[in-house]
Amino acid sequence: MAGIFSLQFGRGFLRSIKAEPALVDKPAAIGMDAGECPSPADMDLAQFLSRFSRLPKLTLPIGINEDCNPVLFDMKDPRPGPILVIGDDPDGNTNFLRLLASAIDAGEAASDTKFMVITPQPEQWNEWISALKVPDCCLGVLSSDDGEADEWVIRLAERVEQRLNGRHMNGPILFMIDNFEFITHTDTDVRLNFEWLCNNGPDAQIWPVFTLPTMQALEMGRWIRHFRTRVIGKITNPAAGRLSIYGGLNTEDFDPKRQFAIRIQDQWLRFWLPIFDLDSDTHNEEAEL
Repeated sequence: MAGIFSLQFGRGFLRSIKAEPALVDKPAAIGMDAGECPSPADMDLAQFLSRFSRLPKLTLPIGINEDCNPVLFDMKDPRPGPILVIGDDPDGNTNFLRLLASAIDAGEAASDTKFMVITPQPEQWNEWISALKVPDCCLGVLSSDDGEADEWVIRLAERVEQRLNGRHMNGPILFMIDNFEFITHTDTDVRLNFEWLCNNGPDAQIWPVFTLPTMQALEMGRWIRHFRTRVIGKITNPAAGRLSIYGGLNTEDFDPKRQFAIRIQDQWLRFWLPIFDLDSDTHNEEAEL
C-alpha cells in the first residue's frame, strides 16, 4: 500500500486518502528523505518526529508502515469519530497515546493544539511531559482515581456543546484516557456526559482517544460500541477477534509495545510506533540475543 494514509471515516469503515501528488512525489515536502529511511522496527522517536516534521496543519503522525510511509491523523476531519486502542499490553497502549503527545509537542501547531490525560499512572506521564518543548500544550494529567477526572469529563462535554453552538472555537483538544475502565464506576451524570462526548466531540475538534487492555475491552461491550475506529495491538486470545469489528486480522506475532493495525479502505494496515527512550534498552537487549 503506497502513499500517505489518512484516517477518514466513510460507509462504515476507514478509507485511505492518497496525499496530494506533491506530497507523494516529493517526500521532502513533509520532512521525509526518500533515500534514507531506517527500518520501521528500528526507528526511534527522534528520527520519527524529524522525518515527519512538516505535515499539513492539524495533522499528526501516529505511526509508520513497512514501506516507510506515515499513518496520519487529520484532526480537522470528524468522520473517524472517537478512537479506541486495544491490546494485551497496557504499556503498548500507553505508547500510542504518548506518541500523540510527542507529535503535538513537535508540530508547528503545538501552541494551538492541546491534550488532556487521565491515567492510572500520573507520575509517569508528568515525567514525560516535563521534557516537552511546549509543556503548555498539556492541559493537565489526572489520576483516574481522582474525583477531578470525573469533573473533566463533564467540563469537556460542556466545551463540546459550546463549540457546536459557535463559542470557544479554539484549536483541537485530544482527550486521552489511558484505560477508561474507571468510567464504569462513576455516577450517572458522568457516564451520560462521557457518552455524549464520545458521540459529539470530534465534530467540535475535541477528540476522545482512549485505551483498554484486551480483557477489559471484552467485558465492556456496552461502552466500546461508541468506537468504530479501533487501533488493534497484539491480541493473543482467539475469542477477542470480535474486538476488531471486521475480522481478518491476526496480531499474535506483533511486538506488544510497538505494532498496531487499523482498518483502511476495507483492509488492515499494519504499522509501527517508534522506539521510545524507556524501551530502547529492551530493544537493544533483544537485538543482541
